Amino acid sequence: MSSALQNILDILASFGGGRGVPEQEIVRFLLPSFFWALLLYTSANQWLKFRLGRDRIIAIAALIGLVRELFMFSISFSVAKGYVSHESVHPLFPPVEHSLILLSSTLVSYAFCKHFTEIKGLWRYYLYAGVSASTGLYLVTAPTWARFISLHPELKFGAFWGDMLYRITGAVLLLFALIVTATYRRQKGKPPTLLIIGITLLFLDEFLMIFNLYLKEEYKEVFNPIRHNLHIWAVPSFIGIYWNELRRKLSAKEEQIQKIFELNPNVLCLANPEGKVMIANRAVRDVFGLKEDFIRGKSLKEFGLNLKDMLEGLKNQRTLYSITPYRTPEGQLKWLYWRLLQDAEGGNIYINITDITEKKLLEERLAASEQQYRLLFRYASDAILLFDEASESIEDANYASEMLFGYTAEELKAMSILELSAEPEKTKETITRLRKERLRLLSIPKRLFRRKDGSVFAGEVSIGIYTVKNRHKCIVSIRDITRRLKQEERLKQSEQKLRKLTLHLQKVREEERARIAREIHDELGQLLTAVKIEISSLLNRLDNPQALLRPINKTLGLINSTLNTVKRLSMELRPSVLDHLGIVAAMEWYIEEYEERTGIICHFRASPSSIELPQQVSLSLFRVLQEALTNVARHSKATEVEVNLTLKQRGLLMGIRDNGIGIRREEIEAPDSFGILGIKERIRELGGTVMIEGKSGKGTLIMIELPLQDIIKEDSGKVKEILSSGS
Repeated sequence: MSSALQNILDILASFGGGRGVPEQEIVRFLLPSFFWALLLYTSANQWLKFRLGRDRIIAIAALIGLVRELFMFSISFSVAKGYVSHESVHPLFPPVEHSLILLSSTLVSYAFCKHFTEIKGLWRYYLYAGVSASTGLYLVTAPTWARFISLHPELKFGAFWGDMLYRITGAVLLLFALIVTATYRRQKGKPPTLLIIGITLLFLDEFLMIFNLYLKEEYKEVFNPIRHNLHIWAVPSFIGIYWNELRRKLSAKEEQIQKIFELNPNVLCLANPEGKVMIANRAVRDVFGLKEDFIRGKSLKEFGLNLKDMLEGLKNQRTLYSITPYRTPEGQLKWLYWRLLQDAEGGNIYINITDITEKKLLEERLAASEQQYRLLFRYASDAILLFDEASESIEDANYASEMLFGYTAEELKAMSILELSAEPEKTKETITRLRKERLRLLSIPKRLFRRKDGSVFAGEVSIGIYTVKNRHKCIVSIRDITRRLKQEERLKQSEQKLRKLTLHLQKVREEERARIAREIHDELGQLLTAVKIEISSLLNRLDNPQALLRPINKTLGLINSTLNTVKRLSMELRPSVLDHLGIVAAMEWYIEEYEERTGIICHFRASPSSIELPQQVSLSLFRVLQEALTNVARHSKATEVEVNLTLKQRGLLMGIRDNGIGIRREEIEAPDSFGILGIKERIRELGGTVMIEGKSGKGTLIMIELPLQDIIKEDSGKVKEILSSGS
């Protein structure tokens, strides 16, 4: 063996032993103990921080490896010091040592390989195989080794067949992990080189031991120092993986901090103890209007900060806060909020500067707005009260509230909102409703309140709810509507008088129509008939009637036409059929005459076929029919009209439908639609309702309903008879 190789082996033996020297054997176990302990500390610390399953398993593996090394150190130390004999412990520790080695290497390779290759199912079986092999081999070899050593006390564990099983199992598992890990590729990159190196070292340890055993330990003086060092220096490879990860994380953190520093909207800078800027971020461009290089070396005094007071203040406390104005080179005034922190007494100063110009302007606008709203609140024409939703106590009141209720603002603030109400139960219900339904705004048309002098007035109420510091507050606006209610009452009375006047005028007009119709029919009709008779008699008495026959016949034709006109005018002014035969016959007559005059096809249906109604009801329905059909002829462009009159248990229904262009909503509601207004007024006087609906291109429907009691209350026995018969 060359001297150079011998020197290398001597160096390796000084770390890893292998030549039977007790001092070297002790170092062989203490050095890996240190590495295993370092790996245990690193992995456990990482697990406590990030809770990765990988780190927990590696910590367990490191703990097992540390236990193994300390176990072997204690045996070697005890044997070297003579505390125990080698023969007494030799039957006990080899199976334990090899099982712990196999288990720790399996756990380490499993945890790292699973983490970096992400093949979960494969490594689960790998773990089962390693744990099962280490446990099973121990259970098999422990008792058989004890019997073997009792027969051959001079032999070592390497001569025992169990040692070869341990080594082959470990080599196979590590070789499998090495091949899969070395050939694996993923999107984020390949597994770390240190992992492949660590597994390779562990594999070579097992492989050299197998080779040594195969050669019956003929070259153990060469193999053992190399093999032991392979096992020792595999552990730092795994520690290196953690250190590389920590270095990458630290580098990423530094990058993040640098980005935060550069992209922070606040000015971040570092100044020396004299207050001169050493470094600053790019926010100085936006805040001060200066470049980073320009600000370096400048005194903080140049940026509006009272440097002398600042340095004095930092002597008494480490942190200072200040707000100062600053005018940029462009002349813009800015407000800056300074936060200064000193390392230690006399140390560097860390500065954080926030541009609060916008906030300052907002505060000023808010103060002005608050003043405006305070004035609006104070001098609003309506009474406004603020009260707490839970306690119902008044917290503020405006000037109008004092005038309305007769209390001063201080007196109102000492009262509950319920004390002002003349209907406290209703007010309580309103507040409860606000709480339950969480309404933001509620309007109450009328609520009664009580003044200080005891008088009661009606108020229109609007109440809203808002939140201040997690407490619900209510704002209520009260408008005195006493005068308005009186005006509304007077208006209602005036409308009633006008309606009565209208009804009276309609009655007078109908009576006048009836009188004129009678006079035209009775007097003018009789006179025209007498003229016709006299002319006919005169024609018979003439000696030569042929000469006057033509003009006399023409005159008789004019008289007949005048008689028909008189009859028509008389019927239109007051149809006698309505008075003598009833509403159904009158409608039938009018519809036939209307169809003949306009050419519009009409359909009329009455149920029952004979309906006797009070005179006023019959006349109103007839006038409504006249007005409706007149509108159809004038405006609807209809070709067909359907009229229905039905008497039911709930009342009288009349429907008029055409197939015209359809009336528009604005035409129905137009103030100059006197025909529709007349229809509504007539039916309203009878206590009924009118519904008018038009659809473009599909015609118009007028539906009238008269309540039964308003028909029966007048003298109409026929109506009662029809309804009682079940028609």
